[in-house]
Amino acid sequence: MPDSRINGVNASAPYSTLPPGPFQLTGTKQPNPFVNDSYAASPVHRFYQMWQTVDCDAAHISKAYPSGCLADLFTWTEVTVGASVNGIAQPANFSTDFAPGKVTTGEGATAMGFYNMAQGDAPYTKFLADHFAMSDNYHQPSMGGTGLDSIMLFFGDPIWFSNPDGTPGVPPHNETIWAGGPVDEIENPNPQPGTNNWWIQDGYGGFGNNGASANVYGGGSYTNCSDASQPGVAPILTYLNSLPRPIEPKCDPDHYYLLNNYNPGYFGDGKQRVHGHESEQLPVHDSADEPAEHRRRAAGKQRVVEVVQRPVELLSRRQISAELRDGGAEQRPVLQHL
Repeated sequence: MPDSRINGVNASAPYSTLPPGPFQLTGTKQPNPFVNDSYAASPVHRFYQMWQTVDCDAAHISKAYPSGCLADLFTWTEVTVGASVNGIAQPANFSTDFAPGKVTTGEGATAMGFYNMAQGDAPYTKFLADHFAMSDNYHQPSMGGTGLDSIMLFFGDPIWFSNPDGTPGVPPHNETIWAGGPVDEIENPNPQPGTNNWWIQDGYGGFGNNGASANVYGGGSYTNCSDASQPGVAPILTYLNSLPRPIEPKCDPDHYYLLNNYNPGYFGDGKQRVHGHESEQLPVHDSADEPAEHRRRAAGKQRVVEVVQRPVELLSRRQISAELRDGGAEQRPVLQHL
């Protein structure tokens, strides 16, 4: 549904009067304005989607675009594939534009929305940035989303799929596991036949066709970037090799690297996420723990606010770390989510 809280977006036709280009999310539209902490759509944060949105080609290199990346396909990728198609066929009533009775990706032009800090948006985040941020021009270590970038930031190397003996393995590929299937954890960003940009496989695995397992997902998405014949790999390798100073991808042979988010097999308090089979730890959310998890997150965030909003000159980074560490066992794990 159109987010009618945003200025220029309406719940009835015409659904949008926004001009092409970026638009401010927040505003004063009544009776239900979009504010700093409003729940809203999220832009897709995934590996191959990001490569597609930035539209890189060495032939585009210029003074304005020194990398050759035009960054002009954000909205197109959002509305044609979005995130997590999971191998299912494109719905017959699919549309890139919202219309009653049509199915969309639900993302629209989300990537073009912005918060206006010059007008007071996101004051807490701005406070942290103004007083504590380092490397202000730093954005991300890898093309992709939260999972891959967090792994690279903390480990300095991507994670790859392994066999039980620690050797490189091949992720499940169109397989039925104990919980159902088919499960497919190998990315394939090629379009399904007859579609514009609806990918063959992307997301969290198969959609399930085994008995009661109507919604089984295998989790994660992997790619073997050492093999140019693998789906989606060749265009990226070609671009990297065609740059004035070619970039070596350094992908180890026969390694399937994790590209996108994997939910951990445990909650913030260390409790395991067990679902359906005691010998398996699936990356699923236990709804019974949701209220407690929300309370823990809220407590942890409040603790952060209390600590960092003290006079800055009286509080060193070491003191902040110590105070957050001493916040109690219930609060510490929450900080992992912030």
